[in-house]
Amino acid sequence: MSDFHNEFQELLKKISLSSTKIYNLRRGRDALRDKIESYYKDLNEEIPKFCWQGSFSMKTTIVQSGEDYDIDDGVYLENLPELKDQWPKTEEVHEKIYDAVEGHTDSKPKDKTSCIRVQYKAEYHVDLVIYGEYQDKIYLAKKGREQWEENNPKLFKEWFDNKLKKYGEQFRSVFKYIKKWAYYNGHDEITGFLITILVGNNFVLYAEQDDKSLSQTLINILADIKQNRIIVRPVYPYKNMIEDMTDNQIDSFIKKIDNFSEKVSEAVNTEGEKAIYIFQDLFGEFPNKETSKSESYSYSPSIIRKETKPWGN
Repeated sequence: MSDFHNEFQELLKKISLSSTKIYNLRRGRDALRDKIESYYKDLNEEIPKFCWQGSFSMKTTIVQSGEDYDIDDGVYLENLPELKDQWPKTEEVHEKIYDAVEGHTDSKPKDKTSCIRVQYKAEYHVDLVIYGEYQDKIYLAKKGREQWEENNPKLFKEWFDNKLKKYGEQFRSVFKYIKKWAYYNGHDEITGFLITILVGNNFVLYAEQDDKSLSQTLINILADIKQNRIIVRPVYPYKNMIEDMTDNQIDSFIKKIDNFSEKVSEAVNTEGEKAIYIFQDLFGEFPNKETSKSESYSYSPSIIRKETKPWGN
C-alpha cells in the first residue's frame, strides 16, 4: 500500500485560491456592495446589510482550469414592511438589486432563481443572494412558487465550523478533493452543497493521510446514500436536497459515487505509477512521486464542463 498524502497536499495547493484571487474576489464583492448602497441612498431607502457566505466564507472554493470561481454575498434588506404578509414579491426585490448592479461589468447580470449573478470577465463571478428578516427568522428571496423561503445560511456555516473544529483541516481538504473530481468530470448534479453535507455526515479522520481519509469517507458516503437515498439539509429547513431527483437520477448519482470510491480504493491499495495514473484520470492532474513537488502530469479533460451550478444554500 502506497502513501499519497504528500501528493494530495500538492494537489490541494493547485486547486486552492491564491492570495491574488482572494484579493480580487473581495475587491469585486466590495465594489458591488458600494453600488447597492449608492442605489438605495438615491432611492432614500434604508441601505441593506451584507454578509459573505457559501464556499468562500468556508474557504472551500476551488480553482478548476478553464473555469471561473465565485463568491456568495448575502444582501439583507432593511427596507421591507414590518409585516411579512406585506412584503413585495421576490421578483420585485430581485429587480431592484439587478438594477443596482447593472452596468458594473461588461456582462449583463443574470437574474437567477435564488440570486443575482454578476460576472467579472471570464475569471470569477459574484452571486448576490437576497434575504429578509421577520421575527428573528431569515427568509431567502426565491423567485417563483416558493417566494420567501425560511433559510438562514449562518446556521449552515455554524454547522460546518463545528465539523471543522472537531476534525481539523483534513475535513475541508477531503471536501475539496471530491469537489475537484465532480467539477473535472462534469457531474453538475453533485454540487458543492451536497458534497459538504455528505462529507460532514460521513467523514473519516486519518492523521496526515489524506488519501486514506478520502477513500474511507467515500466508502461511508456510498453506504449512506445507498441505504437512505436522501440528503437532508443538516439545519432548518431540514429538507431533502435531492427530493426533485427521479429514481433514475438518484441511481446515476449513486453510480458515479460508487465508481469514484472504487477507483480511489484501488489507487490507495496500488503501488507505483498505476496508482498515479488512476488519480490523474479522476482529477485531471496529480503530482507524480518521481518528479519534483513543483511538477505534475496534467491530462486534458475528457469532458468539457458547462457552468450550470446554481446557488445551493
